[in-house]
Amino acid sequence: MARMLLLSPPYVRNYMRNARCDYVSISQANYYPLWLAYAGALLEKRGHTVQLIDAPVLRLSHEETLDLVREFQPDWTVVYASTKSQDNDIRFGEMVKQETGSRLVYVGPFVSIDPAAVLAQSEAIDAAVIREFDYPLVELADGWEFSQIKNLFYRLDGQIVHNEIRPLLGTAELDEIPFVTAFYKRHLNIWDYKVPQQLYPFVDLLTGRGCAWGRCTFCLWVHTFVPGPVYNLRSIDNVIAEFRFVVEEMPEVKEIFVQDDMLTNERARELSQGLLEAGIRIPWTCYAKANLDAEVLRLMKRAGCRMIHVGYESLNRTVLKNIKKGASPRQYETFTRNALEAGLEIHGDFLLGAPGETRESMRETLRWAKRSGITTAQFEIINTYPTLPLYEQLKQEQALEDDEPSYPHLSREEIRAFAKRAFAEFYFRPHYLKKVLTHPRDYFLTKLGPIGEMCKSIFFRRWKMGGGWTKAISARPADPATSAPVSENRQ
Repeated sequence: MARMLLLSPPYVRNYMRNARCDYVSISQANYYPLWLAYAGALLEKRGHTVQLIDAPVLRLSHEETLDLVREFQPDWTVVYASTKSQDNDIRFGEMVKQETGSRLVYVGPFVSIDPAAVLAQSEAIDAAVIREFDYPLVELADGWEFSQIKNLFYRLDGQIVHNEIRPLLGTAELDEIPFVTAFYKRHLNIWDYKVPQQLYPFVDLLTGRGCAWGRCTFCLWVHTFVPGPVYNLRSIDNVIAEFRFVVEEMPEVKEIFVQDDMLTNERARELSQGLLEAGIRIPWTCYAKANLDAEVLRLMKRAGCRMIHVGYESLNRTVLKNIKKGASPRQYETFTRNALEAGLEIHGDFLLGAPGETRESMRETLRWAKRSGITTAQFEIINTYPTLPLYEQLKQEQALEDDEPSYPHLSREEIRAFAKRAFAEFYFRPHYLKKVLTHPRDYFLTKLGPIGEMCKSIFFRRWKMGGGWTKAISARPADPATSAPVSENRQ
């Protein structure tokens, strides 16, 4: 049996590569290494020895991480790499191989964008896996020949070659993977993971993979891990059993975060009915498109749903059309009213700087966010990644500056400044501050650290919302302990 190290490499303070995009979090958000953990659970089931090191969350230096790697002595090191930390991630993999002789395989969204380019950056990398990597990693650990493993890129006679693409995992294969929350319980300290909008401590899981809409031009997972539109589901009995496991075996958990890209009407109804019939009561949150029916929203509330994370992105029709959001401002109004009337909280995500954005459209979005009644909000520059439709569109329109959107009529500096202003205007309204003081446990006490960091970003120059930050980070020294503060671009 193989010794398999699952690694999120060390980088800079508060760097987060486990979420839907990679960024430095000013709110100190720490998402679980969801995809690595699913792979680890399956590897353990097949008899392999697994260690997961989530170095950024543990705030480990490069040398501290290497000490843990030397102690484990892996046969394979699985590196979950990200776009903005790619140079660091590849160099650190080389250090691991030099120190231990471990073979290296790279996974993650960055790898799925251009796996051949990843392999070309270092002879030390033995292989790269695109898309879902749970079963390919098991096959590597089992000692299969490279030529037999689907989704694999590797070198053969000095040339980079690849095998055929594996079909996306269906219900039977997803159900075979053990509960990711049980893997968290064995390998992670759940108190290390927090997201400002979630009750603390929380755990997350997937009830299905892929996005039923799957057309948004900016979405990294949709264009890398599970190309859409597709929504492959675990059986509802399997999901309900995992909810029960969390309630019975992890009583300290205050909330479950359903990480499906978009909970559909059908899935939300099925999940809610299953939880009610099983008598399972635990708060949970989810992502959803703003198209859930009022009846489903009420059912979700009865079944314990506390909050829905909604990617509104913009309240401008032109912008929504340009990013292929498949939604309209009128639809947003109806959904938001229905969700709030059902007693649900809403976290709204708003992206600034998409094609078609203007100063007035940004103001339009902020005005709506402030009057909508949503609970919390996040305003950020829209992320771009090579090969994604958004990136290619901006590149063709010559609207990229250091991989950030910038237009003749709307510079990236203006977009950054507006993001900061939007945050301040949303959270420092008298009405909102009254809610904070009235319900301190919900709005303040559990989020003291993140709020402090956000306030610093408002009143000081620490938060620069980009500013060529990708280049600034890649030029930093290898060990974060010897480095200066880094520009940050996410709440």
